[in-house]
Amino acid sequence: MRELPTLRPHKLPVPTPVRSTPQNSPVTALAHAHPIAQLQKVLGNQATGAIMQRQKKRFRPKEDHANLATFEQMADKLDSLTTAAHTLTLQALQTDNPGLVKDEGVTTGHYTNWLNNPNAMTTGYVIEDMVTQGVSGAAGYSAQETHGNARPDFVLRVQDQLGVIRAGVVDITSSKEAGHVLQKDFNLANYAYVAEAIYPSINFSNVKASNFTLSAEDEELIQNARIRRARETFAAQMGFLKQQLDLLYNQSFLNKEASQKAGIARAWLAKIKTTEDTELIHTADQAILEVRAAAKTSIFTNGYVFPLIHEIIAGIKARYEL
Repeated sequence: MRELPTLRPHKLPVPTPVRSTPQNSPVTALAHAHPIAQLQKVLGNQATGAIMQRQKKRFRPKEDHANLATFEQMADKLDSLTTAAHTLTLQALQTDNPGLVKDEGVTTGHYTNWLNNPNAMTTGYVIEDMVTQGVSGAAGYSAQETHGNARPDFVLRVQDQLGVIRAGVVDITSSKEAGHVLQKDFNLANYAYVAEAIYPSINFSNVKASNFTLSAEDEELIQNARIRRARETFAAQMGFLKQQLDLLYNQSFLNKEASQKAGIARAWLAKIKTTEDTELIHTADQAILEVRAAAKTSIFTNGYVFPLIHEIIAGIKARYEL
């Protein structure tokens, strides 16, 4: 098993981490930390299984580690709260009774925006607010911390048997946006646990037809989230590379040789459809190397960036752990 990166206690802000011991289960610790009346009623249906449905998707670690059980317990709490918050929100929308969520921890601004314009974004904020209220004051949970250039919905902290604090991330998202956490701009490798608590996307053109539980289509989106997001990232980065080549190709007055080389490279680039087109990728990379060399011969074009395609693929595979 790969050695997991660690974060030292003195570098981490509050809150107090949960100790990874059976005697201090985060589930037990949260038993009295959730004062929300309506959500409590929804959570009460967990025993029947009628509404509560496990919708959590774990992206890392792929293998077990010593603290995994504690992270899973903490994430399960967020998952249960997310399901309950989604249920309550959808009930409010379907019955035209927004007051159901008004006093459940939703900020005034988020509630007003949702009331005036219920859509995927405003509803997401309402659900996140309710979940945040549900773990308010609970050990090990922190909401909306800035990490890198992103703000994960929740950062979880667990102190292991050696006293080292391990950090995890859980994002709350709709089924159509499954895998969104993987594309946030922070280093996933710094976290011992990465997951999403996922709720069924709401059809705002026909709210009454929206489901309280995941559909088969939702399940497929979630199951394939990692590879789907990797493909989206690959397409986006290839698109950026094409833009750079197009720009240079159309600026022959700055560097005629580099422009000609860019035309050849972009022609090869257009032939690549998947990351499995290894021969085409190799040929395109050779063409890009020639573009790089030609671009450096002029002060007008030596600042252009042309990543090699195999470097793009390697970076994506590392990020998404493929």
